[in-house]
Amino acid sequence: TMANIPKQCLSNVLVRNVVFPYLRALKSSNVDSIDCFTNELVEKQNFQWKISIEKYLQVEEKYMRSKQRIPMDSSKKWTNLEKNVRLLDECQMRLDRAMKEEDSTKIISLLDEYLALEYTFSEEVINDILEFAVRVGKKDVIEKVRYFCAKTQPDFLLKAQRFVLHEIRILWNEGNSERALYRLKISYQDLVMWNHTEVHRILRIFTREIVGKKSEGVLLNFINLAEDISSRCNDNFPLEIIWRDCFFSRWFSDQEVAVGLFCKHPEIQKFVQQQVKLITFKLLMKHRIETVYRLIELLLDVKVNMKDTCREVLMVLFDYQYWRNNSTGCSEIIQSSIDLRIPLGPEYEKKLVILLLKPRKIISTKKEPPPTINYKF
Repeated sequence: TMANIPKQCLSNVLVRNVVFPYLRALKSSNVDSIDCFTNELVEKQNFQWKISIEKYLQVEEKYMRSKQRIPMDSSKKWTNLEKNVRLLDECQMRLDRAMKEEDSTKIISLLDEYLALEYTFSEEVINDILEFAVRVGKKDVIEKVRYFCAKTQPDFLLKAQRFVLHEIRILWNEGNSERALYRLKISYQDLVMWNHTEVHRILRIFTREIVGKKSEGVLLNFINLAEDISSRCNDNFPLEIIWRDCFFSRWFSDQEVAVGLFCKHPEIQKFVQQQVKLITFKLLMKHRIETVYRLIELLLDVKVNMKDTCREVLMVLFDYQYWRNNSTGCSEIIQSSIDLRIPLGPEYEKKLVILLLKPRKIISTKKEPPPTINYKF
């Protein structure tokens, strides 16, 4: 660069002292000749600059090669990895397309093809295929996925309990509830250890479909399953949800089943004691006062003697009637609490006095009027 500086200065002097005076002396017909001269001068300078830059880049490249030598086999490895990623993306796209088209035969053939190529898929992709199999009711797809994972991902297959839960769901959707519940019974403990959240989610689906929709025989089979799991696995969740759904049912027969379960199982009594406010709130949000009073009857049963829990229900019920400006309902709740020796406290008596002194129109639902209840226990 230092060698180029004198030349650059010389060219500038030449342009200033020679070219410009020459331009002023020339006529307009000689302008093109001067342009050619200046262009040649600039191109010469650019050429010299380009040569110096190329020399610098050659030196820099040589230095980088000496400091960071990348073996050829490493570069090939990265190339192969990129190829595998692209192929894997293509495989997933083909599987997604087959699932969207609900082509189970295509999925099975694709899994055979990828097994021959020794491909492996993420757990998310495998779960997507399994959910597809459950949705369309294809047990042969689950069998193929099980075989595929046994060859390529045996650890995941064991962790997922060989996809038994997905088979149970297919049996249930087919209407083979007895066999589905039996499979669930013998494998419940292992399934819960694998993924208790998913197992509980499936149980909720089963109970919602059983209550009011399935036959009484299916309901009894599920209750037997819940009682077995409670005693054998020390897991009361199935018992709790079947009681809740039966008690919330609008069918009298289902509510009778809930009453029997409540009196029979201390585990359900403990569950109700812990969840009583939430249960009462949910019922009153739908203005189901009759069901709330049935809950009070359960809690006042001499066999369970849960007066403290009953007091919480009466308090929530009083607040509900107070919100509705129902002074009569509030008065009868206070009187009933006195008769039952379950005092609600001076705060509620004060609310009643305020309501009696300032009577207002009772709030009712738009869709249906609140039922008339005889507030006696």
